Amino acid sequence: MGESKNQSTASFLNDWAMKYNISRVALNEPLVHLQLFDKMLAKDSRTLLKTTTDYDIRRIQGGLYHHLGLQTALSKILSKATVTENSIASL
Repeated sequence: MGESKNQSTASFLNDWAMKYNISRVALNEPLVHLQLFDKMLAKDSRTLLKTTTDYDIRRIQGGLYHHLGLQTALSKILSKATVTENSIASL
């Protein structure tokens, strides 16, 4: 029964986080508190959401290289930004 309850809670939180685009940081806080009631629940949003950890690390002369995707990250942030006359004036 505990496993079923845990799966149900985890599924609910996963669906909720995805539906409302809840950030990993924001999801981590309730997970910490929910751990007090259900020790089997994921402690971290990356575990709950089954975040992939596949990285393209290349061996280059003198070490290893991983491109963090700065352009992709900035595009994502800027696509969510709201630009107004006041925000431009404050720059």
